Amino acid sequence: MGLKSEASRLKMSGVHSSNPLSFPGTMSVHSGVIRNYKVNHRASHFSKESSMNTRIRTSALSSLICLLTVHFAASQTIWEKDPFSIYLQDNNLEFFHEKTKIMEIQSVAFNFIQPDTILIENVKDDTLNLQLVFNQTDGYHGNFPSQIRLTISHFNNTFHLTASHSTFRHVTIKMKDLNEHYFGCLEKLYPENAKSPDLRGNVVDVEVYGYGERDYAENYASAYSAFYISSLGYGSFFDTFAKGRYHFAVNGTTEIYHQTDALDWYIFYGPTGDIIHREYFNIIGRPKYIPMWACGPIFWRDQNNGGKDELLDDIQKFTELEIPLTACWVDRPYSNGSSNWSLMDFNEKFAEPENWIRTINEQYGLQFMTWVAPLTFSDRDFPGLLPNYKGYLDLTDPDAITELENRLNTYQYAVGVKGHKMDRADENFPFTSTWNERTSESESRNRYVYLYSKVMHDILVKALGDNHFNFARAAFHRCQPYLSALWGGDSRSNWQGRQSGQRHANWIHGLSCMGCGYRGVSGYRPN
Repeated sequence: MGLKSEASRLKMSGVHSSNPLSFPGTMSVHSGVIRNYKVNHRASHFSKESSMNTRIRTSALSSLICLLTVHFAASQTIWEKDPFSIYLQDNNLEFFHEKTKIMEIQSVAFNFIQPDTILIENVKDDTLNLQLVFNQTDGYHGNFPSQIRLTISHFNNTFHLTASHSTFRHVTIKMKDLNEHYFGCLEKLYPENAKSPDLRGNVVDVEVYGYGERDYAENYASAYSAFYISSLGYGSFFDTFAKGRYHFAVNGTTEIYHQTDALDWYIFYGPTGDIIHREYFNIIGRPKYIPMWACGPIFWRDQNNGGKDELLDDIQKFTELEIPLTACWVDRPYSNGSSNWSLMDFNEKFAEPENWIRTINEQYGLQFMTWVAPLTFSDRDFPGLLPNYKGYLDLTDPDAITELENRLNTYQYAVGVKGHKMDRADENFPFTSTWNERTSESESRNRYVYLYSKVMHDILVKALGDNHFNFARAAFHRCQPYLSALWGGDSRSNWQGRQSGQRHANWIHGLSCMGCGYRGVSGYRPN
C-alpha cells in the first residue's frame, strides 16, 4: 500500500499521546503522530546555483513539505498489528489486511446524526479508543451527547466496535462500496424469488417475516440473521435482536441500520469461510450437537388421519420396500384441545402411545418425534399467554415455561418422544404485546424466535440429555446453539419448489451459518 510505504519512509510513528490534537483538515490526530521527519535542506548545496534556480528549488521544496503536511493531516495510520491496520482519512475508517483494503467506514451515526470530528483518545495493543464529536443534537433528546467513545477491540481475526448512550434509538453504519458481493441475512429467495444468493444492489429487512406466502412462492421460510459474508473476505455481524434494514451497494454505499440503543458490531476476517465461521461461532456459541439417528432419512405425513395404525403401516411399507429410515414424526393434528394441539397429549387415534412408540423403537429401530408450537390457539386455559387470538405463550413468563415443560414431560417424553418439529413463532405473532420481561417492539419478533429455540432446547436437554433433535422454520441469529436444524417452510410440490428448497438449504448451511437445513422431498403446497 502506497500510504503505508510512504509512512514507513518518513518514519511515521504510532500514537501514544493521551491528549488529542486537531490538525488542519477534517480529521483530528494526536500529537506525536508525525515525528522524526527531517528535511535535510543544506544551503551550501545551493551556493553555486543562480538566484533564480535557488528560488525555484526552495519553492518546490516548500510545496512538497506543504503537500506532505496536508497528506498526513488527511490520512494517518492510527492502529497497526500485523497483518491488520486501521487508517483514518477524512473521518473515514479504513481497515486493511496486509496491503489490501477490506472495508471503508464512511460514518457511524446515532439517531441519524453523524459525528463531525474523530479524535484519537488512546491506542493499546488490542484496543483503539476514539472520541466521536457531534456539533449538533438529534433535536429530540436534551442530553444527546456532544462526544462519545467508540471502542474498537481486536482479538484473533475479529474486530469488535462498540458505543452506546441512553439517548440512542437508531444506529446506522455507512460503508463505501468496494465492488464487493454480499451473501447471507435471509433465507427467502430475495428479491422476486431469485435463485442467486448475491444481495448486491438490494435492500433487505433483517426481521422475522410474519406474513408467509404473501410476497414469496415458498410459504414461511422464516430464518433471518444480522450476519453476512463479503466477497472481500470478511463477515459482518451486528449483535442485536432489534429489527434492521441493510442496503447493499446502493448508490455507491453499503448501509447497516438497526433500531437499537447501542453499536455492537463484529467484523470477522477470513479470508475463507471456515475462518469467518469459526470467529462468528466464538461469539454466539457453537452449533448444536446432532445425534446420528437424526442424520438419516426421516418421514412424515402432513396429516395422519388414520392415527397410529396408519403410521405403523407406513413404516412397515418402507421396510418391505427396503427404503432405509432412521426416524419419523407425526404432524398436527394428533392431540386434544384447541386446533387438536393445546393439551399437548395424544388423542384417541393415537391412544396408548407408550406401546406403539415402543414398537417403532424396538421392532423398526426408529426414533419418534412430534409437532409442537408455542401457542394454544383459542384455548386460554394456560398461564402466561400473550393477549392475542392465537394464544402465544409469553416465553419470559416462568409460569408459562413451567406449564409447557410439565405437559411435554407428562404426555410426550415419558412415552418415548425424542424431539420436535417446531412450528409457528412467526405467523400471527403479537409483536406489540407487553411481556413479563419488557422487550421493545423493535426486538420482539426476533427475540421471541430466539427464546422459542432456547426454551425448547432447555426442556429437551433436561428430559433427554443430548439424545434429541429439534428443528424449526423460524430462526434468528444466536439460535444456532439451541436448534438442531431448520426446515425451509412449506415448499411447492413441483420442480420449482425442489429448486428453491435447495437454495434455502445452501443459505442455511453456509452463507448465514444457521447449521443444518432440512427439506421435504415431495413438497407441501399442491400445484
